[in-house]
Amino acid sequence: MPALNTFSKHLAGLIPAVGSPDFPEKLVAMLRELVPADDATVVAYPGTDLPVIEYFEIPDDTGRSTLDVFAKGAFLLDPYYLAATRDKQFGVFRLRDLSPTGFRDSEYYKVWYRDSNFQDECGFLIPIGEEGFVNIALGKTAPRASFTKRERAVLEDIYPTVETLCRQHW
Repeated sequence: MPALNTFSKHLAGLIPAVGSPDFPEKLVAMLRELVPADDATVVAYPGTDLPVIEYFEIPDDTGRSTLDVFAKGAFLLDPYYLAATRDKQFGVFRLRDLSPTGFRDSEYYKVWYRDSNFQDECGFLIPIGEEGFVNIALGKTAPRASFTKRERAVLEDIYPTVETLCRQHW
């Protein structure tokens, strides 16, 4: 079972990285080896403060990121943010499962999401502390790309371990 072997190998490196600056990058490396993704972002929401971008990748050669727009306020309309803060939902979700009807007409889509180039997004929502949480977002940017049932099942299967590691780290 190659997925278990990959998970175990990465876990052996992740456990000692808890609490270190390398943790988010090592965590994303594991997730991307288990489930192919073109883009990955780790955002910590400490509670009452603005989000902290802990890790991000720029998937193309533009050398720019749209995360500054996100962190300065667009996050308040993010379906993941609303699921965690308003609905207290935690776990693994696809954006389409959390998005309201008419998402492409929403202010969030127009202000930020359209420029992210995601075709599909799957992410972890992990509670940390009393008010905080972490969002680990994996995105597919290729035309008509989407997360398969098997890929989503892998992410759901490892959620308890990822949650425990993230709670220890943050």
